[in-house]
Amino acid sequence: QDVQRAGRVSARRRGRELADLRVVLGTAEGRRFLWALIGYCGIRRTSYNPGAPGDLTFFNEGLRNVGLFLEAEMEEADPDAFELMRREGRIRARAEALENKAGRTRAADDRPESRVPGEE
Repeated sequence: QDVQRAGRVSARRRGRELADLRVVLGTAEGRRFLWALIGYCGIRRTSYNPGAPGDLTFFNEGLRNVGLFLEAEMEEADPDAFELMRREGRIRARAEALENKAGRTRAADDRPESRVPGEE
């Protein structure tokens, strides 16, 4: 009976965790934050860093493990919201890349050697 009760408590707790995560994934702000967090964790990067102290590899792998855990939790909680978050993240990355490219182009246009004489 104690085992069954513990199982029910555990199932309710898990249900609350997933419901809480669905609420966060239900907002643009929550998805943006979680996307940045799993990006920081480096889930798509190798943990190994040649030439760095061995401890750095272990540290990176720890970050990556947390990110993979979060990714799995989000997929379980709400696969559609997780996919939406991924699409939004890719769109933001493209927009930022275009802004950076445009900023570099403007900066290059401001260099004296790029100016056309008489157009100042």
